[in-house]
Amino acid sequence: MSDTHAVVLGGGMAGMLAAAALVGHADAITIVEGDTFPETPLPRKGLPQGYHSHMFMGGGVQAMDTLLPGTSQLLVAAGANRRELPGGSLTLASVGWHRRAASTAYSLVCSRELMDHVVRQQTLRNAQISVLQQTQVKGLVGDADRITGVRIQRGDAPVETIDADFVVDATGRRSQTPKFLAALGLPAVEEETVDSGLSYSTLLFQAPPGGSEIPVILIQPQAGTGKPGRARRCSRSRTTCGSAR
Repeated sequence: MSDTHAVVLGGGMAGMLAAAALVGHADAITIVEGDTFPETPLPRKGLPQGYHSHMFMGGGVQAMDTLLPGTSQLLVAAGANRRELPGGSLTLASVGWHRRAASTAYSLVCSRELMDHVVRQQTLRNAQISVLQQTQVKGLVGDADRITGVRIQRGDAPVETIDADFVVDATGRRSQTPKFLAALGLPAVEEETVDSGLSYSTLLFQAPPGGSEIPVILIQPQAGTGKPGRARRCSRSRTTCGSAR
């Protein structure tokens, strides 16, 4: 039996975790990424939402550690904060303040650049996984029954085809897969959009001495008003406040 090759389109959080999930199911996994990864935890142009505050809920942390054992410990060692919920948070909702109580629920809070950097390092430690940076996806190869490869362009080089037994699209809202599939004779992909009425903004503040003990602060919107929802969350020693409205 010949070796199997999986290709993941997109090297962000979804792409890295998808590649990690494919280990054991494919002999080789190639991640195709149009951006260039920084060598240290820094923002990158391919992740414009990276400047906003981010968190992993406990279930997500457990799933991440299942795919990439030890990742949450590395994040905490690098400066991420683990906050118990609701005991480690102050939450104000339309019905008043939530009661603080001990529980097993928690969140892991840090910058998106740190989160991505550690997950990326953990993923690419596996020799089965390789990544093509500064590489654009130009199309899919195959027919309406089966995808057999991906057309790519590395920088200014000519377009080439890499064979694939399995393709995962992790490019998010920029995905060109519906167009690529239509070019192979498949019907248009049915899409359904739900508008949450939310937009997001983030401010960074320097916390005072001892600020690492500040709990997560959540101000939740009141539903059913017919007006755009507004919420606020503050966390981390170098305090990040994110406002959804």
